[in-house]
Amino acid sequence: MRPIRLATTALALLALSAVFAPPTLRAEFLAGAAIVDVTPKQLPVLINGGMTSRSSDRVRTPINARCLAFSDGKETCVIVVVDSCMIGRELLDRAKEMAAEKAGIPRDRILISATHTHTAPSSMGCLGTDADPVYSPFLTKKLVEAVLAPIANLQPARIGWGEDGVEVVVDCSGAFLARAAAARHLESGARRVVLSAPAKGEVDAT
Repeated sequence: MRPIRLATTALALLALSAVFAPPTLRAEFLAGAAIVDVTPKQLPVLINGGMTSRSSDRVRTPINARCLAFSDGKETCVIVVVDSCMIGRELLDRAKEMAAEKAGIPRDRILISATHTHTAPSSMGCLGTDADPVYSPFLTKKLVEAVLAPIANLQPARIGWGEDGVEVVVDCSGAFLARAAAARHLESGARRVVLSAPAKGEVDAT
């Protein structure tokens, strides 16, 4: 009878190991958000976007950098959107380099863009206005802060999605002017696609 008892014990141990086995390891999705005030502290400040040089000696509405960070525990990426008309490559590269060093992430995991408002301080010479010599270095430091802030707020998160039930798509991107490209909207559930620019090739005008 011993062989039977040994077999029974082995089966019991196998069952217990299945119950108490550690869960399969998988990456945990983390997300963080932050808002950093980039309103100039020193006035007057140059404002670009008006086609002629102008400045402002008062602040009517504070401006911000809105920031998101995402991580799977191994890699982290950060997105920053700044209330600014345009930001020059040199300033962006300098801010990314400083932020990457402090955050310990590669520069190519940092994305910074401007909202293109025409009522924000000038950090880049364009549209008739030079870059403000005081605000530009100030903004550089604030962009570094904007990259670090959401990383400090990382916490477990989930990604959600839903269906909108869109019937008509008005496409203004210019990327779907060919019939085959525009058809992707139809394949995703839309019943009609309206193009804001002349189509390329033959399309169904109805």
